[in-house]
Amino acid sequence: MTEIWEKEFRVIFAHFLPHCWFLVKTFQSPSPRWKKFKDSAKVRFCCQTCGHAWTSMKGRVMFWFNLNNVENNYPEGFLQYKLYGQQCNQCKNGVFEDAMWYPEEVNKVLCNVYNKIGQTYYGFLISPIRQERRAGKPRTQHNSALCQACMDGECYRKTSSDDVRAVIQQPSITHAQSTVSVTTRPPRMVVPMQGRPMQHKSTSVDPFLHSL
Repeated sequence: MTEIWEKEFRVIFAHFLPHCWFLVKTFQSPSPRWKKFKDSAKVRFCCQTCGHAWTSMKGRVMFWFNLNNVENNYPEGFLQYKLYGQQCNQCKNGVFEDAMWYPEEVNKVLCNVYNKIGQTYYGFLISPIRQERRAGKPRTQHNSALCQACMDGECYRKTSSDDVRAVIQQPSITHAQSTVSVTTRPPRMVVPMQGRPMQHKSTSVDPFLHSL
């Protein structure tokens, strides 16, 4: 699963070159100086105890990002992400199962956070986020008692990414009252599309029959 995130990240964040960005999976939030962004998607789960499988339209990912060394011509950016789990409603073993993300949903949320970073550091303009999800009809209501994001207070709050999709304008980086001009080609907006975005192959996965 980590390979899917890294592959999509490399393709999307290559538009920030020559500025290098790095993707790091985490299980806890970094220091408050990191900027925060969260997003949702349709995801899958499978209980490792009883084998029960289900899908959820409430898959949650939390991002933290920070751009270092902006006084240099080639600063480095870091994007940390946390994936929230859910507990099985059949055996109720109290274990948060890891979410399995569809490739197109990974692409969508990474495009969204890319545009948020562009808005924060590269002068992108603000416009609405793309919120469509992979098709699905949940058979049961979302159970907040079994949701890790709900327990952390990160599920039902208004998504912090309501202002994500952006368009490119004059490229520059503004940070700590210091502006660094970009002399190479500017990063461009990346907007996730339905189907197969970014024009590269993604492996489709058949959805499970049960939903949470």
